[in-house]
Amino acid sequence: MIMDRLTILFLCLISVSLLSETVAQQTNTDVIVFPAVGFAKLQEDGKLHIQSAQGGFAVPYQERVEQNYTVMVPYTEETKDKDGKQRKVTKTRAETRTRTINVTRMLKLKDSSFPLDKCEFRLASGDDMSAIEIEDDFRERTAVLILFGEEKLHDTIKDMLKPNTIVINCPKIEPPKKRAGKRR
Repeated sequence: MIMDRLTILFLCLISVSLLSETVAQQTNTDVIVFPAVGFAKLQEDGKLHIQSAQGGFAVPYQERVEQNYTVMVPYTEETKDKDGKQRKVTKTRAETRTRTINVTRMLKLKDSSFPLDKCEFRLASGDDMSAIEIEDDFRERTAVLILFGEEKLHDTIKDMLKPNTIVINCPKIEPPKKRAGKRR
């Protein structure tokens, strides 16, 4: 059940060409996540070692960041003109405010290992893989598609794959510890 080299090359090349087409078609509720192309092998300690075929994995995560921004606030001021009459003048002043926003950041991984029981193994056809199939297929380095966390393989991508292509859902990667200081 090894993905052939032509399939790997096809997935790498088509990712870029499909991106512009699918982004134009997608709605806010229909987000297409492109799986990473990589290799997996079962280690002696029982963990699954994954390695990227594209130089590394870019795993998105959300981070809450404080952001300073400036707004111009109108206010009314009473002044006297040259004739000594009281007049109301509307002016503006700059105020700096702070808000907290969600920022999507990318975590770059070259390779990683996961406990076998924390990963989900499926075929592109949607069928689950049995423990025996997993053990047999991953004794040697095997080409696979990799998703992280709750990501799901989109139907558009499923339709392009051979039904026996292996798709691994690895556990969600925890983001790095919060950085010191504020970011703008």
